[in-house]
Amino acid sequence: MASPDTLLEVRNLERRTRDGDVLLAGIDLTIRAGERWAIGGPTGAGKSLLLRSLALLDHSEGELLWRGRPVQPSEIPAYRSKVTYLAQNVAVIDGTVEDNLRLPLSLKQHHEASWPEDRILDWCRRFQKDRSFLSRDSSDLSGGERQMVSLMRALIIEPTLLLVDEGTSALDSKSVNVFEDMIDEWLHQQSEDRAVVWVTHSQELTDRVADRILSLEGGRMRETVA
Repeated sequence: MASPDTLLEVRNLERRTRDGDVLLAGIDLTIRAGERWAIGGPTGAGKSLLLRSLALLDHSEGELLWRGRPVQPSEIPAYRSKVTYLAQNVAVIDGTVEDNLRLPLSLKQHHEASWPEDRILDWCRRFQKDRSFLSRDSSDLSGGERQMVSLMRALIIEPTLLLVDEGTSALDSKSVNVFEDMIDEWLHQQSEDRAVVWVTHSQELTDRVADRILSLEGGRMRETVA
């Protein structure tokens, strides 16, 4: 039986190509509340695929348990609202920044949530954006601005587990610090019920944000302690 602080477990997670080449193999991982993970490894090692598999965005073989039980197909939308994936290349919908930030609130699982305007304006200010940023057309956003929007959009729905896939790659150093601080604050608001996993090539970022480190190479894992 999983301990009460266990959020996500995967056992023998595996993904292969149609030709049988290994993409992921033998991945055993337990993520507990309060933990900060970093996943490193060379390009093509399977880091993004692992994160997408944890978010149930890509299919992989093996066992995945959320709070000790399998996720049923009908539960996947609710699961993804709790286990939120932040991509490096952020997809946005047509419309304004505000339209994009309101998007999660249009989903059934968040229909009772309110628009946290004060929090959003504070997040914008921290990224050195004023209220007019909310009216910007999403097609005009830079890669870094899209990553800002991605983080704010995720935090609005107050997830339990954040999966950050090179989520600061397009940001300047000051904005990277803001991004990391916002995640750190989110984590510590309810550290008994939240965790974060970062994929990064940066050893400096790993040193700042992680207390557990998972290294992937050829789709296979090796865990170390930060």
